Amino acid sequence: MHPLHEYLGKQLGERLARDRVVVWYDTPREFQPFITELRGDTDVPSTPIPPVRSITVQDMPVRLVEFSGSFFGVRAAVESLVSMDAPAPLLIYVPGVKYDEKNSILLELEMAGHRFERELHKVARNVLRQHHEDADIDRLLPAQLGYEDIARLVSQGGQAAPVSLLRTLFLDAGASPEQLLAAWLAGGTQDSHVEAKGAVPELRELLQTRLGLELPPDASLARLRAVTLRFILAGEFRADLTGTVVPSSVESVSRPRTDEHLTALRRVAAAMRAHHADAYTSLADSVERELGLAGLDISRRGTWFH
Repeated sequence: MHPLHEYLGKQLGERLARDRVVVWYDTPREFQPFITELRGDTDVPSTPIPPVRSITVQDMPVRLVEFSGSFFGVRAAVESLVSMDAPAPLLIYVPGVKYDEKNSILLELEMAGHRFERELHKVARNVLRQHHEDADIDRLLPAQLGYEDIARLVSQGGQAAPVSLLRTLFLDAGASPEQLLAAWLAGGTQDSHVEAKGAVPELRELLQTRLGLELPPDASLARLRAVTLRFILAGEFRADLTGTVVPSSVESVSRPRTDEHLTALRRVAAAMRAHHADAYTSLADSVERELGLAGLDISRRGTWFH
């Protein structure tokens, strides 16, 4: 299981072992995926009296009851479970409801046990602090991320590559930054997710540091993709020319400023051909037409756009 689950499980397990009964109020429903992980399914019947589930928290058998609209139903479900001097560990999960200190129908259970409340991003910060400084966490943890996003983010901790928001969106991209850029270039349908999850700053930084690409400051992701594709494909084309005058349309495209940028450019193009062949062919055709290169008799050392 991932580090976010393990961290929450440890906190919850300690409370259950000590207090036996834990009532967890999750007003914004941030931790429902964690509860789903505990019970191992997504089937939550909506009944007046919720079912009692058997789960395991930190290798400890625990009973789980989930609020589904009726606090009196919850009380009826757990009454027999708590009517003994030493009840078995019991977790009552209450999503979507704000705790009412004066009128809580579960007050006796909360006082006998423990009322549990957490904020997802505070929990995530504590997990990330095990390997990252606060300044890095501010960049890695925009407010838009939910439980599943954060779970994918913190699961990168054991990888050689730096932790990346983009990698939570392009799960099969590969480990290198160039493979990640290739996946973004080939996957235009993901742009809305890149924006929604706050990953645009990381993308712009990656384009600037790996490729040395000068980017329009307020360009949309579609515009950034078009600029990047021309830069990569024209740059590879120009670098492979032998004994031929470079077409003016290619000369108008900015070129890599260092050998390192050129190497990264070639790796992005190679990753697109290797892992996103269909998208690469379509995109290369478009850039080829845009630069007016189709049909030219030009000698190159490497491969044509395709």
